[in-house]
Amino acid sequence: MVASADPDGYTILLTPGGSLTTGPAVHKNLGYDPLKAFVPIGLVMETPQALSVHPDLPVKTMAELVAYAKANPGKISFGSQGFGVGPHLMLELFKLDTGIKMTHVPYRGTAPMLTALLTGEVQLVIDPTTTSLVHIQSGKIRPLAVASATRTPALPDVPTTVEAGYPKLVSAFWLGVVAPAGTPPAIVAKLNARSAKRSPRRNAGQAGELRRRGKIGTPEAFGKQIADELALWQRVVRDANLAME
Repeated sequence: MVASADPDGYTILLTPGGSLTTGPAVHKNLGYDPLKAFVPIGLVMETPQALSVHPDLPVKTMAELVAYAKANPGKISFGSQGFGVGPHLMLELFKLDTGIKMTHVPYRGTAPMLTALLTGEVQLVIDPTTTSLVHIQSGKIRPLAVASATRTPALPDVPTTVEAGYPKLVSAFWLGVVAPAGTPPAIVAKLNARSAKRSPRRNAGQAGELRRRGKIGTPEAFGKQIADELALWQRVVRDANLAME
């Protein structure tokens, strides 16, 4: 609907990355090209994602996870919020990068996926800290790493995937704003500036936050991020043979 709307600045889309990156990478017939149908306005929120395991899995580090998976090929099941979502593709990238074999179990959303992890139906997930943090803090699941280049204040003692030696496994959950293609640059600039002036808010005890005042970033930087992530997930989908018609 937004892609076909008049490019007058009055219809814009606030969206997670899936509709612009992972979704188009997996599904060939969505009906829109994210790089041609929209113009970027800005990135407004990022949430770190944690790679966590069920406590019964005898691993406490990423290196131990890889060693265990290689010694027990196919015995680890990893859950996701659905086929082709970001965390699914991240773990497919992890499999490609390490050569390990794991079984993917897709669920219909975050709640059933986390329930499956808590009950031991699956042993591994990647999930935004906004939803998994409470289970980490209670000790019901064990975080091995945060899929980020820098540690998150919410989990200061948990290493990053970069620190653990897996620099390719870096991807935050994010929300961004785009407008229909053809929106005049002056309107894009005005919308970007208006978003940058919004007051930052943060939920206590959670790790998702709005970009700090004036730090929303430029439309050009956000556009590059979308293009880079789309290219990355297209390569993963191709190499892992995941594309759907």
